[in-house]
Amino acid sequence: MAVVEAAKAAGISVPGKISVLGIDNDPFVCDSVSPAISSIEPDFHGEGKTAAALLDRMVRSRALGKPRSVFSDVRRVVLRESTPRLPPSENVVSRAKEFIAKHATEGITPADVAARLGISRTLLDLRFRETQKTTVWRLITDVKLAEVERKLRQTRVSIGILHDLCGFPNANALKNLFKSRHGMSMRQWRAMRRG
Repeated sequence: MAVVEAAKAAGISVPGKISVLGIDNDPFVCDSVSPAISSIEPDFHGEGKTAAALLDRMVRSRALGKPRSVFSDVRRVVLRESTPRLPPSENVVSRAKEFIAKHATEGITPADVAARLGISRTLLDLRFRETQKTTVWRLITDVKLAEVERKLRQTRVSIGILHDLCGFPNANALKNLFKSRHGMSMRQWRAMRRG
């Protein structure tokens, strides 16, 4: 509740700019604020069974033992107004874009992205064509190229090792791609940007 109120006070729209996800799914708390807060519904029954089993073990052994953390499953996420409802295709694309943004410079491929999401490469490509009008490979390449441009602008790192730092298979692949996109070499582009 406090997060939603703080967002309102700061002029940040929920779920427009941020999504809010609560825990414990208390309907009184979740529905008493506007927009209503989506929440995680824990498996209270499973938690109770686990706690009872642990307590029984402790009583039988008559020893406290070493403290430890016990994790319980989640039953479901109860969607309310504080999180946008994404159609399945947009959800896949959103998760893919997030993974690509974090890992593109590690030399990932579209197959790696599909494997990470647990879907086929064909389905991933289809979802991208439907919603983004581009390909997964193109997005990976664009993210890697943006990192090359950032390094050229903001660092003095050697052009000879940029391909390795930004996930390109070799220096020639990067050199040719950069020249085809910008119409000049990386050295010329860096000189122009540093002016």
